[in-house]
Amino acid sequence: MLMIDYAKSYAAKGWAVFPIIPRDKKPATQDGFKSATTDIQQIDKWWKENPNYNIGIATGETSNGLIVIDLDEDTEKGKHGIAAFDKWQQEHGQVPDTATVKTGRGGRHYYFYNHDGLRNKADLMGCIDIRANGGYIIAPPSVHPNGNHYSWLQSPDYHSVKDLTPQLLDFAKAEKKKDTPTTQKADRPERVSQGSRTSTLISRIGELNNKKLDSAAIKAVIIAENKTYNPPLSDEELAKEVFPAIERWQQDIAVPSIKAPSAADLMEMDIAPIRWAVNKLLPCGIGFLSAPPKYFKSFLALQVCIAICNGEKLFGQDTSKMGCLYFDLESTERRPRDRIKLMAGDRIPQGLYFITANMLPAINGNPISLANGFTNILSDQLQQHPDIGFVVIDVFQKIRTKQGKGQSDYAYDYQDIQILQKLAAEKNISILLVHHSRKMKDSADAFNNMSGSTAILGASDYSWVIDKDKRTDDTATLHITGRDIESQELSIQFDNKHFCWNSLGTAEEVQAKKEMDDYEQSPVIATIRKLMQDTDRWTGTATDIIHSGSYFQTHIYDKPQQVSATIHRFIDLLLVVDGIQYDFDRNGKERTHIFIKNNN
Repeated sequence: MLMIDYAKSYAAKGWAVFPIIPRDKKPATQDGFKSATTDIQQIDKWWKENPNYNIGIATGETSNGLIVIDLDEDTEKGKHGIAAFDKWQQEHGQVPDTATVKTGRGGRHYYFYNHDGLRNKADLMGCIDIRANGGYIIAPPSVHPNGNHYSWLQSPDYHSVKDLTPQLLDFAKAEKKKDTPTTQKADRPERVSQGSRTSTLISRIGELNNKKLDSAAIKAVIIAENKTYNPPLSDEELAKEVFPAIERWQQDIAVPSIKAPSAADLMEMDIAPIRWAVNKLLPCGIGFLSAPPKYFKSFLALQVCIAICNGEKLFGQDTSKMGCLYFDLESTERRPRDRIKLMAGDRIPQGLYFITANMLPAINGNPISLANGFTNILSDQLQQHPDIGFVVIDVFQKIRTKQGKGQSDYAYDYQDIQILQKLAAEKNISILLVHHSRKMKDSADAFNNMSGSTAILGASDYSWVIDKDKRTDDTATLHITGRDIESQELSIQFDNKHFCWNSLGTAEEVQAKKEMDDYEQSPVIATIRKLMQDTDRWTGTATDIIHSGSYFQTHIYDKPQQVSATIHRFIDLLLVVDGIQYDFDRNGKERTHIFIKNNN
């Protein structure tokens, strides 16, 4: 994407943008952030003037109450905003998981919403700014004066911008203090005695390591925290007594020696082939079936089960006959029974098992989830029915763990997928997770419509997405991708009589057939054929072709411009189907079309 594309995407979110001088932080407009707008025409004008302009976003009510907490990182000036904000969170609680930017100097921008009329604040805790009414921030992928890009750590496309919490609001309203955790030397004299400074900092390293911070980040936090002690440890004491603990904490314990096979070794290994539930479409592992509500995705999931249990083809591909287990977590027994009657009639599939929501007990007073008994129930079913090789969980959301406080959406999604992925690998089965799509549609990439973070697509073994032009259409495109699957798009049509999806072919094949149908039914093509019946060459304008249509009774109701567009659309088919070459000439106001028979 270009800078202008990013600027327009921010404007679409209601954030007013304006141009910044390339590789700078200064506005390129005379009025600065006051010229910020969401008007696409103005944005086009600015970035066509200079495509390399950085992007500024005006904060505050101009951008629907956008508030940005700006953590400054500047080692030379002793500013360590990330460490200071981490310390603030220890005392006041973790901030919500929200859209987050890594700045050009390695700091952070946390995006929030608030409508309490906040104004800009600078140097809170000596290294944190609040960007609100009367301010602006530099947005990705702008280039910092040092040459580094601003980049999304958590994009607003996948992580919603949260409201400012009461604690953060109090923080944003606070007056700047002269003594801050980064400059005050006697911040915690009562809490940390002189004799316990080293042990306290080493324990702190353990806490930070458990949060998966890297060595550099841990070191920055420890340096900032040491400055709050009275007196602090010296640099020599830190280096000798504290920092070695970082390496100790991050060392793996009792790691066995691993012999890595060479490429030649791999060629000689007897490795079991991929187990396919549906050949070329549905392998062993974890996969997703995603679509908006009421797109008949549950019918498709059940259709897959019926085909596999009966050993029947699905969308033209062979299935491996095996048992299937369907977790229908939004229903009682009635709904799957009624659907089986509609879809299978008298062909009741053998080896298809169901568990519905009302069958699942509460464990320790809490609903079944991945963290509370679900994998035990699944493992028990696999033991009871060894023929099961395909499992549907409808819907995935019903068994999810509770997201940890401060846990990113990506880590949360990845964690839950990994639990099931481990089980699928151990049992050599395929687990299909029925999943919802996000409300905002991305027409460029159907897989971006899957609800959740990028871990949903990235951690899964395969993904299916049902996409329609309009909700009321009975035809759709089934987008398929995966680690061991050739990416493909199938055109499918829902059969309202048998309540199943039928394949119409690949999307490319269906488009080609539609193109040929349109060609054969076009009155413009019919007229050209008539004109070329008794001659090897014909020339004339689009108006001439329209008049000829009236003569040949192949009536054309399009305007000349539309006739010309139709001819250009079908240039290739004219040559391939009818052996007619096309050329044109423009001498006057209207183009002259030239058709020549190709007798080769």
